[in-house]
Amino acid sequence: MWEDENGEDEVEAVDDENIFDVEDPLDDDLVQDIDGIDFATMFEAQYRQPCSIHSLQLFVKDCIRALPQRYQNVLKKAKVASSKLHHSTKLSESMSKQLPTPGETRWNGQYRLLNVLLREFDKVQLKIGGFVDSDVEIVKSSVSFFQAFLQHNKATGV
Repeated sequence: MWEDENGEDEVEAVDDENIFDVEDPLDDDLVQDIDGIDFATMFEAQYRQPCSIHSLQLFVKDCIRALPQRYQNVLKKAKVASSKLHHSTKLSESMSKQLPTPGETRWNGQYRLLNVLLREFDKVQLKIGGFVDSDVEIVKSSVSFFQAFLQHNKATGV
């Protein structure tokens, strides 16, 4: 890569006998005292402050993963019902209320979907299907679960 003036590659001569000689890492001249250095100030430009909305989103995502499988299944059913409704003109016309799409943001889109599903549960069960009567209690508790995050957002102004 580096050429000398004659156009030939420069190769640094290496003494094979001393190739493994390493300076003592505990030599006082090589170690600098780092007491009194404020690393937060030193690397301030490189630090990224986490976004509270994104942090909340990740937290709720982890909470959803920790929910019992039955709750996760009902949430999947709600997403499928919403998708069916949005892809079928007949279903859309037969329902008095549209189910929101859950994908806008993770938790508040799911909250709105479950909230409408809870209010329109009988119609959704009859016209779209996929739900059983025992799903109502899971939808109610899921709405309460997501409601806490909505209240947190309103209280913090996020």
